[in-house]
Amino acid sequence: MSARRLFLAALLTASIGLAACTGDGSSETTTPPASPSDSALPTTDIGPVPFKDGEFAYSSEGIEAHLTWEGGDGTLSVTNDTAAEVGAPGLYAVTQSDAQVDATINDAAAIGPGDEATFDVSFPASLKPDDAGFIVLLLGHANYGALAPVKAE
Repeated sequence: MSARRLFLAALLTASIGLAACTGDGSSETTTPPASPSDSALPTTDIGPVPFKDGEFAYSSEGIEAHLTWEGGDGTLSVTNDTAAEVGAPGLYAVTQSDAQVDATINDAAAIGPGDEATFDVSFPASLKPDDAGFIVLLLGHANYGALAPVKAE
């Protein structure tokens, strides 16, 4: 037998062996269920969830922000528990009609690692809290995401 035929025969045998291998050494097969369970997952209705008027918060990966705003002027506190400086904060609201309304943050400045800063914030007087669909936190040019309403205790 030539070296070429011997090589092809070995390659074919190895291919068949690998194709037949299931990985667990078991010859048993299982059949998945024909349909999902007919029983519903248990749920509990906790009723309406109350929120604190004018309170919004953000917390992720070492950055915490808290906004107090009930229309017009407000206060933004940012804690940077990361190892790096983050850019100056910014905020914008997205209205229910999908318009972006930028906030003005007085004396906005970068926040160093392990530091906390508080800023005066104002949205245009025309923006009412009920019109703001959600409020987005910016640090420098990075969009950190939406602040969430704070649940009342």
